[in-house]
Amino acid sequence: MQEFMEKAKMEKIPREEYEEWIRKSMPADLYETVTARYGEFPGKTFCTPDGKLALGMLRFGNIVLMPQSISGEGEDTDKVVHGVKMAPPHPYIATYLWIRHKFDADALIHFGTHGSLEFTPWKQVALSSYDWPDVLIGEMPHYYLYMMNDMGEAQIAKRRSYAALISHLTAPFMYAGCCGRRSCRNASSCRPCRLRRPP
Repeated sequence: MQEFMEKAKMEKIPREEYEEWIRKSMPADLYETVTARYGEFPGKTFCTPDGKLALGMLRFGNIVLMPQSISGEGEDTDKVVHGVKMAPPHPYIATYLWIRHKFDADALIHFGTHGSLEFTPWKQVALSSYDWPDVLIGEMPHYYLYMMNDMGEAQIAKRRSYAALISHLTAPFMYAGCCGRRSCRNASSCRPCRLRRPP
């Protein structure tokens, strides 16, 4: 964390700007669930010595690449990514609100299967301004690269974060086997070697 704070290219968000985005994006009582869990801005992580919140990013003209930070607290990050019943922390919220309100993006693209926006609380259908995917993505066009063999979770992204899915196939998987008996330590028990052995 210290190395990130010293070396990363980042945007430093002051409290006043963040709170202005919060007022534009969510009900006050929803934001109270954030401060109740993580404390007042800037929270516990990615804080600068002068009390700002640091967001890492790479900028290429009018394109910005940003990592998606963890959407909650807990030791089991896989469980957190797949949805826990807690408000997301300040850095997570600030990333989406910076994209919408400061960078003023024309669209957002999530790369990879999968992120965590679609698994943030609460309702599964008919989302409102009290449901985190709706609060964070707002009305911004949202595209999502999703593996074709994971359509169950892709549908959640479509339903809960209004994602236009761009499906792709993963590279084919196959057993590499070995390259003949010379490179195989145990040719008698090696299935590829047994299959290649003449009758």
